[in-house]
Amino acid sequence: MTTLLLAGGLIDCTGNPRLAGAGIAVDGEYITDVGPADEVRSRPRGACTTINLEGATLLPGLWDCHVHLGSLVPPWDSRAASETEADYAYRCVRKAQDNLFAGITSLRTAGDRFDADLRLKKAIDNGTLMGPRLLVSGDSSWSRGAAGEDEYRRRARALLWKGADHIKLFASGAIAAPVAESITHTICTSAELRAAIQEAHRWGRHACVHAIGDEAVCMAAEAGADSVEHGFVLGQAGIDAMVRHQVVYSPQLTVTAAWNEKFMRTAGVFPDWLIDNAVEAGRVHHAAFKQATAAGLTFVTGVDNLPRPEFTAGIETFAGKPALLAEIGFMAANGLSPMQALQAATRNAAQLNRVGTRLGTLEAGKLADIIAVGGDPLQDLSVLADVRLVMKSGTHVRTSGANA
Repeated sequence: MTTLLLAGGLIDCTGNPRLAGAGIAVDGEYITDVGPADEVRSRPRGACTTINLEGATLLPGLWDCHVHLGSLVPPWDSRAASETEADYAYRCVRKAQDNLFAGITSLRTAGDRFDADLRLKKAIDNGTLMGPRLLVSGDSSWSRGAAGEDEYRRRARALLWKGADHIKLFASGAIAAPVAESITHTICTSAELRAAIQEAHRWGRHACVHAIGDEAVCMAAEAGADSVEHGFVLGQAGIDAMVRHQVVYSPQLTVTAAWNEKFMRTAGVFPDWLIDNAVEAGRVHHAAFKQATAAGLTFVTGVDNLPRPEFTAGIETFAGKPALLAEIGFMAANGLSPMQALQAATRNAAQLNRVGTRLGTLEAGKLADIIAVGGDPLQDLSVLADVRLVMKSGTHVRTSGANA
């Protein structure tokens, strides 16, 4: 049976302007028709179920391209020493499902213990569990301590054989790592990165590299990375390298907004070394992103792990809302148009994950990952928090404020 979605507007994220009075026909898993509501409704077809979403705007399902489903940040990372694989898995399920209910229908993971993301993907794909579409890396922590091109190639190949959709690599320090005077210090060589990246490309997969400062960013770009993660201490040299090598930038702007000194000191649970790292990361990050937008880079949205003053599970939040919405907002506040920010969370993300022919835009023939929000996000991005409908591969996940 065909499902007709009729709404006040539609943003297909191809670059077309918002279409007022829009409709989408969904048959099985796929979109079969997109256009003005009257035209979609009038075309001959069999039995239909119609869902009226008056005042709402239809969009492709959103993407978070930097998720750790179960990992813990200081001070709660100490719990990892005693927790079981089951404990970790339950937390992964909770965060994945929270994202789906919020309209984030696809997640690219950036490393989880026990290869929990690979296992959860299989459980979702075979119908054992409900969850978002997962593009997974497996446990990426190996690259923090690996040494030598052969080891990098071997470890990447092992993960690809297990079913990894991409390879995640670490090229520098991190906010949550108390191991050096600066979070920009590099921890590997360009040749080591290149060995793992070449292996990913040999398998038709992409590679993303955690890189904080210019030295690591340039090294990642020159080694063939498809995306650079973070770039918290990014300068013109790093921006130029990403432009030259056509690298996608995944900045996690919400990280440096959330991990701020005033909040962390007031919370009273975060160690001094972590606060120092956060201060270093936040000094130039948003200003550097503005420079990157002016340079014409391609961006994708990703959240990463945010501070939790109390131990909780579930989706990362910022100002009480899903943090991905803050990430989209920060992109729009720092140089991107609202449409470009939405594309970073839809079309660009699908293309980076090599599924752009099936996902990322609302077009006939693509998988029906669709959300509806209560208003026009091109006029006010905050309406993305008012989710009226979530559909993944044509299956209704949730509907509210609609008339059947």
